[in-house]
Amino acid sequence: MHVWFMKTGRDSQMTGFVTKVLELSWHRSGNCLATGGSDSIILWNCSGAGPEGREPKSLEGHPTRLTQLQFQHCGDDIASSDADGMVLLWTPLTHVTPYFMRAFESPVTRLAWSSDDQRLTVAEKNGTITTLGFRK
Repeated sequence: MHVWFMKTGRDSQMTGFVTKVLELSWHRSGNCLATGGSDSIILWNCSGAGPEGREPKSLEGHPTRLTQLQFQHCGDDIASSDADGMVLLWTPLTHVTPYFMRAFESPVTRLAWSSDDQRLTVAEKNGTITTLGFRK
């Protein structure tokens, strides 16, 4: 994976991925990039000079390959889903374990946070759409 710095033309390369990167989501600060492609979420610290040479943080908890990653718009939480239909919620900048888990009937094809981050809509491969409410 390459991160290109447009002002300087310099690039930063991260290696060591088990598979191709298939999911991406940026934290609202722009300092953290979440990537997926296996059963783990890999978090890259992109602050300062970027992620090159830094050890990424790995979030483990999904039994199968990730299908979606989505950071909140204003908050620090990220939602993730996998091929078995499991949805997990994390606060990855401070914790490495999920604080919420829910199994759905089929693989999750899309996750979408509401603009106020209080609802997460989950779309499944079987056509079911569910909205979960989270009040803080």
